Amino acid sequence: MKLKNGACWPVRVAEDERNAEGRYWLASVVGEPERLVDSMTYAGQTFHEGWIVVKAKWYCFVRERVQHARVYRLLQDTAYIPVSAFIRVEGAVKLQRDAASRSTPKPLILSVEEQTRITDAL
Repeated sequence: MKLKNGACWPVRVAEDERNAEGRYWLASVVGEPERLVDSMTYAGQTFHEGWIVVKAKWYCFVRERVQHARVYRLLQDTAYIPVSAFIRVEGAVKLQRDAASRSTPKPLILSVEEQTRITDAL
């Protein structure tokens, strides 16, 4: 698994944080993974020395479309995510712009095929 800048990857969600999005959230990688030389706290979460983390932006689940495709939009705030939380899938997740949408920026669509690829890896 190569976490490249700008690529979208699924992330496991703790059971107590699950809601309409289900067992995974999507994140867009910002930068390169780094090993922490010291423990740190970011946004109320503690990351321990030696952990490998990557900065990322979360995708927000908006709604489910006809034929179960899921609609997302990219949030602008960044977060640190432990690399161990990423779901091991073959290659980054592919999102498609919803060209038919009248909103700006255009929402992103996660196809049923990509959803299946993620859930099969859980």
